[in-house]
Parts: sequence; structure tokens; C-alpha cells
Amino acid sequence: LQKGRIVDRAWLYTAITRAESEIHIVGSSDDMKQITEAPSHSHKRNSYLKELLS
Repeated sequence: LQKGRIVDRAWLYTAITRAESEIHIVGSSDDMKQITEAPSHSHKRNSYLKELLS
């Protein structure tokens, strides 16, 4: 687990909740703490969904 533009708390939540039987998270506890305490980046993503649906 490395913090970055893609890995944020929303991504981590999705990964954990979609696991079917078990999950293994590998990485530093400092990175995990920063990821879980920082706000999600999802509001910054631009999917152009609104334009595609209009």
C-alpha cells in the first residue's frame, strides 16, 4: 500500500468491502494512517459522466 493520487480512503474502502473471503494489506502503518485520515480525492476526479448522459 502506497499513498498516491489513486490510493485514497474511498479506494481503500472499495477494495476492502469487495473482498470475497479475505484481504491482505501490505504497507507501512504510517501510509495507512495518512490514507485513512485524509479526505477522499473522489471529488477531484473528472469522469465526464454528466456530459455523457446529456
